[in-house]
Amino acid sequence: MISFSHFFLICLCLFLGQSLGFQALLARESPKTKLRLCTGSQGNQYYQIGEKLKKRLSNEIDVELIVTKGSWENLGRIDANPPQCDAMIAQDDAYALYQFEHPNSVMNIIKLDPLCKEYLHVLCNQNTVAHQISKLDDHKTIFYTMSYGSGSYITWALIKKLNPHKYNHFKEINTTSDQVLDQLKNAYQSACVLIVNDLAKGLLESANDHFQLGLKLLHLDDATLKTPVGRDLKVQLYQTDLIHENIYPKLQAEHIETYTITASFFVSADWQISHAKAFERLVDEVQQFNQSSKK
Repeated sequence: MISFSHFFLICLCLFLGQSLGFQALLARESPKTKLRLCTGSQGNQYYQIGEKLKKRLSNEIDVELIVTKGSWENLGRIDANPPQCDAMIAQDDAYALYQFEHPNSVMNIIKLDPLCKEYLHVLCNQNTVAHQISKLDDHKTIFYTMSYGSGSYITWALIKKLNPHKYNHFKEINTTSDQVLDQLKNAYQSACVLIVNDLAKGLLESANDHFQLGLKLLHLDDATLKTPVGRDLKVQLYQTDLIHENIYPKLQAEHIETYTITASFFVSADWQISHAKAFERLVDEVQQFNQSSKK
């Protein structure tokens, strides 16, 4: 016969087994926290970063990648009522420009770590005699402006606000990434465009590879870009840097002075309040991503 103590132990083991199994089942079936992340066009740098973060967070957070046209659309979506995304990747100057143009916005977002650094490229045709943007004749130079809402468009718009006396006199022509290199080549007068991009990627890579277009990079020697911006006027967005001469050998004969802008991860404060534990995990992962990208 089974003694009472043995019987008790058997029952206890069965109970614990069922309890642990039930808890494991609950853990498996418990829905993960949802995070709608506005990125950029499919395949671009912001979207690729989103894919990496989605994979790294997959055990705790269900990240939905939302395809957009970039920083400007991301800001509009997170500021919508109701919000159309919970987090976004955006250039830091896009947020500053959005504050300029939407002074009544009550958007409440939290900025996490920067995710990548992008360079400001002033690309001009060979009809441009100047080698520095400060020497450009603003009454005789065409300035092509990239598609509305793009990173290059945003940076150019903010630069004009920082130094209107210099940049508001250029004749501007709207263009797209598919057209701008041919337009620069075919212009009969001095013509330039500002392109914000990672080094040796996209349009700049194409311009360097097709050197017969006769293009060159100018020094961006404008100290007004060091002006603090934003509602608190405490943040210097653009940081001085160099494009080394070996990056674009067919567009430059020397190191080029320029500035960089970072793109950062932003989270809705409402999402942070509602998902405090998931937010801690998100912060940790974005910090780790930032550190790994510097290596």
